[in-house]
Amino acid sequence: MTNQEPIRELYAAYPTSSIVGCSTAGEIMADAVFRDSLVVTVVRFDTTRITVVNERVDHPGQSYDTGVSLAKRLVSREPELGSIFVLSDGPGEWRRARLGLGGGDPE
Repeated sequence: MTNQEPIRELYAAYPTSSIVGCSTAGEIMADAVFRDSLVVTVVRFDTTRITVVNERVDHPGQSYDTGVSLAKRLVSREPELGSIFVLSDGPGEWRRARLGLGGGDPE
């Protein structure tokens, strides 16, 4: 997204919120495709705690180890962790990262 003003407005509107996101090639609504646009969903919980962690994956071979690292960081911060929501580049590499999150063997 080239215009960063909507992102700044989002942070200003929700200053105490955890804001996460990802990019896409465009949004489809009905029979139209929109590019360089922003879609926002706001979720509020009464008692659920939100913990945000991130790690950079520079090449696909890091996916499993990244999953292991994220799992350890999350559990150390939230010992009674119930769910994980992941934003990732693609399904193939997410499979390896998911195995790391669950402690499985990627091979």
